[in-house]
Amino acid sequence: PIKLVVAKCWDPTPRGYFTLPRQEQSRPVDPLSWLAHTQAVQNTYNNPQHQLLAHHPSNYRQSLVNSTANMNSTISTTNNTMLDNERCGYDLNLTVNSDMDTIVRAMAEPDSGLDIRDRIWLKIPIPKSFLGSELVNWLFNHVDGFVNRNDARKYSSSMLKAGYIRHTVHKLTFSEQCYYVFGDLYAQGMI
Repeated sequence: PIKLVVAKCWDPTPRGYFTLPRQEQSRPVDPLSWLAHTQAVQNTYNNPQHQLLAHHPSNYRQSLVNSTANMNSTISTTNNTMLDNERCGYDLNLTVNSDMDTIVRAMAEPDSGLDIRDRIWLKIPIPKSFLGSELVNWLFNHVDGFVNRNDARKYSSSMLKAGYIRHTVHKLTFSEQCYYVFGDLYAQGMI
């Protein structure tokens, strides 16, 4: 069995990224819901959730199916936005040979199709962030020359290493399940 312990600590002189008021209520964590949501995220693209759910009770099965349906809805909304942009003549002519600066500028545009927004992860606010899988999808759909999605993923990894994007907890390897923000070069207006 896995035991998850979440603890709070109040520091009268906080130096961290955020603070929690002492009165903030502690809420229970449901590990099965957490597991179901994690599996839904991991299986968004290859969709074998029916095999994974065979061992879970029906209410958790339904929870995972609902979670996956919400993600698929978000993905289809992003795809519709992309199609709308193409209909309006929004063509960036980006290729794998384009300068990485140009690609990052195009990604950062408000109407680029990349879902950049303020998010909260474990009560930590992450302003202007995007999910790694959304970045890979955006690159694969908007930049010509990627043979497959894995090529777009490798390109995302090189963007991380070059400092164009930054992991929110300063991880050095790219993961599609993590949140990213634009790197310091972009934030300082250098590109």
